[in-house]
Amino acid sequence: MTPPKFIADLFTGPDGRTWHLGRVGAVPMLVSGLALPWGVLLSGKELDLMSALGGYGALAAGVWALVHGARNMDLMPGETGAAPQGEGS
Repeated sequence: MTPPKFIADLFTGPDGRTWHLGRVGAVPMLVSGLALPWGVLLSGKELDLMSALGGYGALAAGVWALVHGARNMDLMPGETGAAPQGEGS
């Protein structure tokens, strides 16, 4: 079963087949970041900012590690990742 084109475009690399773990890992951060303020407002509880920032910091560090570790997945097939002649230093 192939995923819809919208999902494949969001979560796969340029080849359209390889899943990009950093993009998939960013989804929980986005969803929880959007849900936290509403959850606090609707529950009527106080928000412990230090706990929230610690949790988001750990989640962001994990997503950053996935994105940084999977950056070679953003190369098109056949590319080596080296800067072309005349670019870079």
